Amino acid sequence: MDNMLTQSSQGDPALATVGAFLHRSSFFLFPIAYVVQNPSLAAYNEVQSGLKIYHIFAALLFLVSAYRASFRALAVFLVFVSIATFGNVYNQIPEITVRFMNAVGFAMVFLAAAGATPEDRDAAKLGAAVAAVLLMLTTLWQLPVIISTAATNVEGRALFPTLMAGGINIQASTIIILCLFWIGFSGLVLTGLLVLVYFLTQSRSIFLAVPAVFLDALGRRYQRGQGLRNSVIGIVGIFGAVCVLYFEIIDLDKLVNRFYSVFSGDAGTEGRSLLYSIAFRSSECYVFGCGFGSASYLIDDANYFELFEDNFHNVYLQFLVESGVSGLLVYLYMLVSSYIGARNRLADSGLSISIICVGVMGLVEFNGLEFLTAFLIGMGFSRGRYSA
Repeated sequence: MDNMLTQSSQGDPALATVGAFLHRSSFFLFPIAYVVQNPSLAAYNEVQSGLKIYHIFAALLFLVSAYRASFRALAVFLVFVSIATFGNVYNQIPEITVRFMNAVGFAMVFLAAAGATPEDRDAAKLGAAVAAVLLMLTTLWQLPVIISTAATNVEGRALFPTLMAGGINIQASTIIILCLFWIGFSGLVLTGLLVLVYFLTQSRSIFLAVPAVFLDALGRRYQRGQGLRNSVIGIVGIFGAVCVLYFEIIDLDKLVNRFYSVFSGDAGTEGRSLLYSIAFRSSECYVFGCGFGSASYLIDDANYFELFEDNFHNVYLQFLVESGVSGLLVYLYMLVSSYIGARNRLADSGLSISIICVGVMGLVEFNGLEFLTAFLIGMGFSRGRYSA
């Protein structure tokens, strides 16, 4: 198909120009559309589920790019959709849930991103930069609200309205992931960014970017033949230097107390513990999966939460319960294979670090079916040649 399209474009340069513009525009606009989930800046509990702006751009991305994906990406797409459908049919979930539609959309974005060219990835990085700056500017614009809500909250966390329908933690994490994809690794830039975002949002999960970058750098040094011992010693030195910068810039006591609260009755940690216990008690779902959307039913039946919760705040437990062992393995394959592809075949440090950051943050957050995740890991499957 690529050969046919190449021959056609050679015969009609205008058509080729329009096609390239559509491809690159789609990759540029998708990250921007993704972060404007809540354009009115309404409070989290006032956000309504339903069609988002980025769903439209995801469909456009699929139409203009999916045909260029490799056979391997197409096979993963078909397996993922089959597992999602089987889980819902097998468990006779009575309606097409939003989670099931998100699963199908996730697979579509993955396949579309797998059709990216290097030029498309460059456009995506520019779109990620615009999206990150947009999030930062809206956060700074809300600074008076941030300060006042953090002062009245028992956790010291800001609960101000955000552009991300997932709330403060998701917005803060998204800023970090977008910046890592855009810039790649820079210890000084990452340190300054984490400190700024932490002071604005009090979101501890953003610091998971540090071990993600640490792991990526360790893998790179080991791959260059420096040996595991020398690689660990070198990276520990870098990690220590970054920690010193943190301690010099921020209020160390406040940060340590904030992390210590994880082990001493922090509300967020207690909530996650309850969610994890529900997932661990749902072992009957581990074989075939109870279907995408079943987690919300299981959590609701437990009667642990006054507020609405529809996920376990752990991507891997979520996949295990909703899609079974096979679904979890497929997701892990997508993550690992895309990371290896980005680091080795594409030599794209920003993409590889953002993928591993998504994987690490998935241990405490829910981004398993988020379209930005699919966008990033899909590009890890894409081709590496620049067009002539």
